[in-house]
Amino acid sequence: MESSRPQTSASSQLNPEEEINVYLKVMKTVALKVNKSDTVRNLKALFCEKEGTSEGVKDLFFAGEQLQDDERLVDHAIQTDTSLYVILQNDVGTKLYVKIPRNQKTITVIAMAHHTLRDIKSMIQAKEGIPSYQFTLLYEGKLLRDDILVASLNMKSEATLHLILNPKPVIWIFVKAPIGDILKLEIPVLLTVGDVKSLVGSMIGMSVSDQIMIYGGEQLEDCKILAFYDVKEESMLEICPPSIQIFVKTGTEDIVKVKVKVLFTVGDVKAIVGGEIGYSVSFQNLFYAGKKLEDSKTIACYDIKDQSFLQLESPQTQIFVKTWGGKTVSLDVELSNTIKDVKDKLFAKLQIPFKFQKFVFDGKWLEEDRDLASYNIQKHCTLRMVFSPME
Repeated sequence: MESSRPQTSASSQLNPEEEINVYLKVMKTVALKVNKSDTVRNLKALFCEKEGTSEGVKDLFFAGEQLQDDERLVDHAIQTDTSLYVILQNDVGTKLYVKIPRNQKTITVIAMAHHTLRDIKSMIQAKEGIPSYQFTLLYEGKLLRDDILVASLNMKSEATLHLILNPKPVIWIFVKAPIGDILKLEIPVLLTVGDVKSLVGSMIGMSVSDQIMIYGGEQLEDCKILAFYDVKEESMLEICPPSIQIFVKTGTEDIVKVKVKVLFTVGDVKAIVGGEIGYSVSFQNLFYAGKKLEDSKTIACYDIKDQSFLQLESPQTQIFVKTWGGKTVSLDVELSNTIKDVKDKLFAKLQIPFKFQKFVFDGKWLEEDRDLASYNIQKHCTLRMVFSPME
């Protein structure tokens, strides 16, 4: 937590003998009871005595300032329950990663707890030659001020900072609202996603706080700024409900109603439909508005809306039928074809009447009204025909 100087009355500051609580933050927080008149040197000694450590305290920081040994706590208006940051003599620093999207590069820097972000930026400038005034650092999607202490961020070793080149302060973007309107907005890139959603909500007269914003197929977090996602001039963003209901028509003409998240992939949707109807449809193709959908892309990528209809279709594949006469023939089928469809194809090829056709696959008799997929019959599988005399 970042320290800040508390607002106090003059009378409370002028009583150096007042006893106060202060907290020294190392890897843990240590509470000490001290007098305001105590010097920083006394405080360091008290810390070592309480912690039973022989290693000395190198530096103490308060509100981003290093405290000198001969200064008193009262000189810095330090009040009770204040946190100070401790740098030990053997502090070896924290390893941090810095991602640089411009050249898709990640570098490492070693930061001490007393370093400011300005120090970190100077290290990056020395390594990469990027002037420190030309870029900003972000941590967990939030802009970091140059004067902030590394210690105050409570970052673990090997945490990742993101470097962004200082963008244009204001850009034009397009936002597709839930009602279908496309709004053109001139906004600062330092606005958060939540701010943009609030602005859109006020423009269309309805709250969109419970909906999600998508850019480039990715859901944007409300607390992060647009610059974090590298949103460019005239980019298209979309606000939509997190989940929608769609209808999927199968090859057997059944209609399956499913509720899906808009960031589910087409492959995810096919798995859900397969779970509903009791057999896998992963081999089938899903179509929307006549367009074949790719398994790896999300529902949002195809602008599929609530209550939309999608179509499942089986691609043609080849299976084999071994007749009771010992002959093996190939048939071009769709895996949504029923066993009766297979009999039709076999009759067209060999003129074997239906009443003489019975099939076995994987030790099971196959029923006429079931499709090939329901028996897990795949490409190049072989059905065995068993002679069925006339009754």
